[in-house]
Amino acid sequence: MKVFMFSSVHPWNDSRIYFKQAKSLAKHGYKVQLVAIESEGINTIEENSNLKIQLLPRSKRRIHRPLRWMKLFILAFKSKADIYHFHDPELLPVGFLLKVILNKKVVYDIHEDFPASIITKSWIPLKIRNPLSKLLNRIELYLSNFMNALVFAEAYYKERFSEINRPLKLDVLNYPLKTLSDRNILIRRSNNISLVYAGAISRERGILEMTEAFCILKKDNPNISFNIIGEISEDLIKEIDEIFCKFNLTRDGFYLRGRISLDKVYEYYSQSQIGLCILHPVPNYTRSLATKLFEYMSTGLAIVASNFDDWRMLIEDANCGLVVDPYDVREVVAKIQFLIDNPSLIELYGKNGRSEYERKYNWDEEEAKLINLYQRLLV
Repeated sequence: MKVFMFSSVHPWNDSRIYFKQAKSLAKHGYKVQLVAIESEGINTIEENSNLKIQLLPRSKRRIHRPLRWMKLFILAFKSKADIYHFHDPELLPVGFLLKVILNKKVVYDIHEDFPASIITKSWIPLKIRNPLSKLLNRIELYLSNFMNALVFAEAYYKERFSEINRPLKLDVLNYPLKTLSDRNILIRRSNNISLVYAGAISRERGILEMTEAFCILKKDNPNISFNIIGEISEDLIKEIDEIFCKFNLTRDGFYLRGRISLDKVYEYYSQSQIGLCILHPVPNYTRSLATKLFEYMSTGLAIVASNFDDWRMLIEDANCGLVVDPYDVREVVAKIQFLIDNPSLIELYGKNGRSEYERKYNWDEEEAKLINLYQRLLV
């Protein structure tokens, strides 16, 4: 059976799309054609007889996006696939055409609380964010009703879709891959304290608070290092440099790694002791269990994360880290310093997180759910 999987926003090597879903489907015998955005600096593609990848050019101009949608619809039409699986709310009109006009089987994969995310988009004028969010919510719900299946990366996302009865609805959560976690957990860590953060980088994701915390910690811990993994804008780099200037420090030990391969991300995890996830309490984050939390658990990192209710419950139940007020840099510093001063606690939190990952927070069960969904769609 042939699958056409596509995205107009995500890079082809997105962890959920490529490493988890596309590879899992290919492993189970599906012929997967993946069309997504070229990745900045990482376009060495591993294909096989069941997995073919086509790249779309990157463009930072939003005006070009409708051209991508048209191209994706044409490619989807030509693919003659059995199932069409897309990953972006902006592609709902494409999914609608595939379903209603061409009578195809279509899966909408929901990665985020889309209306909530609109509230934090700095490029949208502030006065129209709320009405635009409400309008897009109605459009998303209406078009989703025509899909064959809705797949949720977070369990709570489906609450907004509770009145939609027609499509199949299924949580396929973003838990880490066992192959990467198991391989990299075996690398022995350095005696020097290393912090790590991996993911999207923005003010709302705490980059400036993490930078200031690092500068304060550096005064008493000269050997501390911090690896920050992900794409970052030039404007944010300038603000980071201003923080270092304020503390009369250079960026010694502070590394902006950019977007790197998933294998390399896990290597940095394995060389670190503490994983940071200091996101601000904006609507799209407070109820989402960030994937990086589970990745940190999978590689035995102690966690310092925002004190959102669901995050606190996860971390306290697993006894794998500490929570902080994401706006309180002094508290962030105090909690990290407490861990530095108590290395046995870092080890305990790391072991506890790893144990919970092995028990239930890994991709194996999610893969089985995805395959079962496809089997139901093809009956």
